[in-house]
Amino acid sequence: MYKLDYTNVRQEVIGAEHGIDLDFTFSNYSQKITNILQEIKTKQESNYQNYGWLNFGKEKDIVKEVLDYAKMVKGKFEDILVVGNGTTVFGVESSLKALLRPFWNQRCKDERDDFPRIHFLKYIDPDTINEFARTKDMKKCLFIVTSKDCANPSAMSLFMIAKRRLEYEIGENYRMHMLVVTVQGSVLEQIAYQEGYKCFVVPENLGFNFYSSVSLVPMALCGISIEEFIGGIQDAIKSTLNNRLINNNTAQVALLHHYLRTQRNKYITVIIPYAERLLLMPKWFSYLVEETLSRDMSKDNEYAPHGQICYNSQGSGDQRSLLQMMAEGPNDKQITIINVERFNSDNAIPEYFKYTSIGYLGGKTLTELTNAEIEALKMTLIDKQRPNITLTLPEINPYEIGSLMASMSLGVLIKSYLYNIDPFHMPQLEQMYDYICAQLGRYGYEHTLESMRAKQAMFTALPALLE
Repeated sequence: MYKLDYTNVRQEVIGAEHGIDLDFTFSNYSQKITNILQEIKTKQESNYQNYGWLNFGKEKDIVKEVLDYAKMVKGKFEDILVVGNGTTVFGVESSLKALLRPFWNQRCKDERDDFPRIHFLKYIDPDTINEFARTKDMKKCLFIVTSKDCANPSAMSLFMIAKRRLEYEIGENYRMHMLVVTVQGSVLEQIAYQEGYKCFVVPENLGFNFYSSVSLVPMALCGISIEEFIGGIQDAIKSTLNNRLINNNTAQVALLHHYLRTQRNKYITVIIPYAERLLLMPKWFSYLVEETLSRDMSKDNEYAPHGQICYNSQGSGDQRSLLQMMAEGPNDKQITIINVERFNSDNAIPEYFKYTSIGYLGGKTLTELTNAEIEALKMTLIDKQRPNITLTLPEINPYEIGSLMASMSLGVLIKSYLYNIDPFHMPQLEQMYDYICAQLGRYGYEHTLESMRAKQAMFTALPALLE
């Protein structure tokens, strides 16, 4: 699991106005965190609604089914196209970005060991979709369609377009090129069985659907060890739920984020990975945070708005402009740096141009340069009293990525308890889907359409601004 350095949130380092008295805060919150972890563990053991993800990987039959399917189709497809969007699908994309070799899709078949390229169809931009389809041979493609309950019109529209394209180019045998991952009892499950698609059924009580066949199937198809990935997740969950605050990285990060948000007015979370393979991880985390922790009502039905904006970046690529914003912009940010202790390779900088001002770089490695840039960033932030923590992964592999993602997910869950909100109920997302369905003529949404049209008419009746 990652190492945590929270030195730079201490009030002794950045001052009492923006820093934290860690000894007092950890002591003050210790029992509360213990109670939260115990409640989560109790719900895990009873497989409570929305807590099923904490038992990810324990159903060996599902893991075997995924591995058997991956073995059966090995070498049959050159491209996998994942159809869907939302936090779950972005979690799959970010984990594959981290675990596959860089430039995976640009590598030849031999360099990929006969495993397929992988793409994600998340957006409904017709230009992108049509141009992308023209570049692919449908006879060598596998579409993976994933959706929880078919409420998402974008994902379902892409699914229907993919079906038409496959039928047109392949004919009746197109069904072998369509794979469905969905929850038990959904409309998509019904379609899969009626149409004859291979279907992986996800338990309905997961909560975070990423921890299911949704992630395992693409990973296994691309040759990633799902056993190691699951092992990292299970160890992170076990370590978090069985340790007190003082020895618990996950709980400490969650508490620090919560405290800086509520007591130091740090409304913006900036996540800076210093490894390009982790580039999508902050965006997945921001999706997770903004989706689960943005609420205006508490569990007790009291008005208590909460939420946090996440800013995604990439260390060495964004640090110049980003540092200026963080250091001299409003002091309303909490910064999390993600580093990697050992890259899979390194590169020594040649000892050229010794007669110039850049000669000092010669003989250093890119890892040394990365570490120097991180320390310089941290010192500059300290100078400006900006709170920051650092997570350092030992290396990038399936175990460590699984551990990191589980820790981040559990951290969000812990924060929901600290905020006293329900992280799994998203009424505004449901309202948006209602508006979409009403405009497109879905049966049963006539009243919603009438209400929407009345509001629009009222807005258009407002007087125009004077020129």
